[in-house]
Amino acid sequence: MFNKILVPLDGSDLSEKALVTAVSIARKLNSDLMLMHVIPQRNMPVPEYSEAGYDQFINRFDTKYEDWANNYLNEVKNRYEDISNRISTHVEVGHVAYRLLETSNNVDLIVISTHGYSGLTKWILGSVTERIIGHANCPVLVVKGDQPINKILLPLDGSDYSEVAIEPAIGISNAFGGELTCFHVIEPPNDVPNSLVARLGNVDPNWDRWITDHHDEYARKYFKTLSKTLANEENGEIDMVLRKGVPADSILTYADEEDIDLIVMSTHGRSGIKKWLLGSVAERVIEKLPCHLLIIRPFI
Repeated sequence: MFNKILVPLDGSDLSEKALVTAVSIARKLNSDLMLMHVIPQRNMPVPEYSEAGYDQFINRFDTKYEDWANNYLNEVKNRYEDISNRISTHVEVGHVAYRLLETSNNVDLIVISTHGYSGLTKWILGSVTERIIGHANCPVLVVKGDQPINKILLPLDGSDYSEVAIEPAIGISNAFGGELTCFHVIEPPNDVPNSLVARLGNVDPNWDRWITDHHDEYARKYFKTLSKTLANEENGEIDMVLRKGVPADSILTYADEEDIDLIVMSTHGRSGIKKWLLGSVAERVIEKLPCHLLIIRPFI
């Protein structure tokens, strides 16, 4: 599943939070780890230098920076002697997000902290993370803290798009012996706009109850079918939970109440009953992220 894992590091303690989780996954799944540091391209104005002198200054700076980066990644690698033979180190030069996105074509998972700051480059991993989540050609695990993965939450809206997250969620759950909960939110219907009422004439006052009941019936049938599909000894027991409310708020509330360690979700999806834009849901979850988040971009 995740045979090759990329961990971007900027030299900060915060960026290294991702290592704890990445190494844990690598040990469980016998994955290869790629530690990567990107030296950003610079345009440093140094007025007192001639053009030739400026080039020499930049070359000396680049050489020292590259030496530091290589030494840093090797030092990190040597912390994990038991899997050091499966860890490679890579130093690149260029635009940080672009270099990482190029590398995403050759890995199965990126594990990255929500943000970090290095002493040399002020590598703001917050904006980098945002770009990687939106454009990486592989799943992205956004790490929040260094808690172990024991309880996993899988939000589903019934669409093919959201269901691409099922296999990775089960794989992680099986690897860590964790508890997996499938989660579906029944949204309350919005009020009918006055302009629509004027065009339709009389509107059944119970229309919203009908829609909610219809969605509830659909959700229960969906989970019943899904339970049968996923039921086997290898997958273990999978809980199915229905909630009513706003998707992002319901996900965050449940994750907080149940001490969820990892949320696994697709970046977008559409339900058969109502469009559940999982892109915006994912954004809101990230904003108030209570735990690790594994983002799966569907390519279907």
